[in-house]
Amino acid sequence: MTKSYRFVLAAFAACGVVLVAAVTSYAQMDLGPKVEMTYGEGLPRDRDRLLFKDDQYPVWPLTPEQKQYATINGARMKQHVVDLAQVSLRYRDTGHKWWGRLPGTTADKEGMAYMTREFESLGLKVEHFPYTMPDDWRPTDFAASYKTADGKTIELTTVFPVSDTKATGSQGITAEAIWVGIGSGADFIGRDVKGKAVIVYSTFVPGGRSHSASDRAGLFNANARAAKLGAAAVIDVMAVPGNGQFEPEGGLRDVLNLTLSQDEGFALKDRLDNGEKVVMNLKLEVPELLNIQTEYTIATLPGVSDEQIVVMTHTDGYFQAAMDNAAGMASALEIARFYAGKPLQDRPRTMRFIQFPDHHHGEIARGQHIDKTYPWDKVAVKLTTDDGASVADAAVHVQQRSHADERCRCVPLERARQS
Repeated sequence: MTKSYRFVLAAFAACGVVLVAAVTSYAQMDLGPKVEMTYGEGLPRDRDRLLFKDDQYPVWPLTPEQKQYATINGARMKQHVVDLAQVSLRYRDTGHKWWGRLPGTTADKEGMAYMTREFESLGLKVEHFPYTMPDDWRPTDFAASYKTADGKTIELTTVFPVSDTKATGSQGITAEAIWVGIGSGADFIGRDVKGKAVIVYSTFVPGGRSHSASDRAGLFNANARAAKLGAAAVIDVMAVPGNGQFEPEGGLRDVLNLTLSQDEGFALKDRLDNGEKVVMNLKLEVPELLNIQTEYTIATLPGVSDEQIVVMTHTDGYFQAAMDNAAGMASALEIARFYAGKPLQDRPRTMRFIQFPDHHHGEIARGQHIDKTYPWDKVAVKLTTDDGASVADAAVHVQQRSHADERCRCVPLERARQS
């Protein structure tokens, strides 16, 4: 793997943008949608050449201080990620274009059941708390295509809507494509985008949030600028080599907002560069979805005292939802396994593991139920396992502190990342 591709993979994790290929085990990913043309090496189509194999990862010997944690097993955690990614793929393969582990779906139920089985196998008691989400934004169908100068129809197989964007209904819309580069103010000078499908080349923002075309990044604000100037639709070509699909969240509310892979975006740009007039056909159907039935769960591992460490994990996510958040789910399970293997007298605090399914869908479970009803006065530390496994080590060390340590409340990682 080249150094540049290692940087790209690291950027996926840093920016919170979901890429179908951003998974490290071949068993949990496929080669992505078939595209008309490819540009250089890219993911997920070239995974066999670009991704590390398990035996290529470095292994460092444990220090004497670390040996007490030798039972923590990265390979076991990775297998959880693979298993949970397969839940998402099964949901996709039943015909769902908008896919992942989404609240109230069969994938949600299967993912929660997986966590329950694993916790119970470790001896934890799992409680279930059903609740109703008032609504959710969930497309049932979407498509994008255009005709070439010679009359050939190109179906864009990697197109994906950005959540909460404006739907078109079953009739769809037709608009001429116009390329505006990165979509800065200078790129729009002299360009008439009214009524057109504005194509923006958008890159991840290192150290920031989302991608450069999005208002959330606070960089170029290309999407909002295009909408203000009267665009009929905005399509963000994501600057990641390959044929991945993306759902960066925070879509335009008044104008259709889609993402497209670099492969298909570059093919479209080449035609525009050659002077072709490209007319796009775009469709997004999002019927009203109300009263979604789902649940959150709490798994308890008793300690010597009733003072608690709470480990909170969201179980929902788009696509395979491997990094966000099967990795966090695997972290929670490994923390539970580590302490379940200790005698009661070596667990000074009770540990409670909260799983909730709607982090990306309004956080009704946390905001309307858990935050309001949980006995937080008993909690010494709260950890949120989100987007990776590094927090597992923090939880292990926290439990080692004496019972008399000063009480504290940790800021959830996802909030800290956005602050």
